[in-house]
Amino acid sequence: MTVANSSEVSSLGEELQCFREEMQQTREEFRAFREELRNIRTLVSKCDARLHKLENTVQTILESQVQYGSQGFKSEILKLESTVNLLQVDLNDRDQELLANDFELSGIPEESGENRTHLVLTVATKLDIHLEEGELVNCMRVGGARQDTTSRPRPIVVRLARRDVRDDVLRAAHVRRSLTTEALGLKSAPCNIYINERLTCFAWHARHAASRNGVCLDEGRRIFARRKAGAPINRIRFNADIA
Repeated sequence: MTVANSSEVSSLGEELQCFREEMQQTREEFRAFREELRNIRTLVSKCDARLHKLENTVQTILESQVQYGSQGFKSEILKLESTVNLLQVDLNDRDQELLANDFELSGIPEESGENRTHLVLTVATKLDIHLEEGELVNCMRVGGARQDTTSRPRPIVVRLARRDVRDDVLRAAHVRRSLTTEALGLKSAPCNIYINERLTCFAWHARHAASRNGVCLDEGRRIFARRKAGAPINRIRFNADIA
């Protein structure tokens, strides 16, 4: 075998290794996708049951309108609005509960063939958190692929097997705010890493709305705020509370 042939074989071996790694990452992403689909199907089934209950409530309202007139109709409308509000609160809480074991890594540049598991474990080590690979349920980039390499990289969403480990990571990240990508072995220049809990769209907007008013208390994923200085502190539960 000539030197040129040996070099080609070596290059082919490296390409096959990269291909195997990418296939492994793809399998992990599909596994995570199937898990998300199962959660969504469960949530949709519960929503269907609630919608069926609402349909029965609407039918009762129509019957009461005929029986009691406009005054009874208004009373039933108020009851229906109260029911819808309670359902919205329940759905918001359940959506956030599904993310109780998740956190996000932001600011880590994307590179071809990256090993996200290695990146997460290295970040945990820098936080002095002993994290085993078996404790990772999945870790994946979320959001549409970036065509422009100068744009902000997509965050890495990490789901852990246990919530207490997730809480340890968030507490350690809160103490070490100057974390960078310097020790991650990336080709790009070092940049800051930001670690935050994963929030639903409603929870994210609620927290930012609360922060604008100078107070944001988060107790068990429940967010409290006041509308203005000196006003009572109330829990943000509905979309209308954010306005």
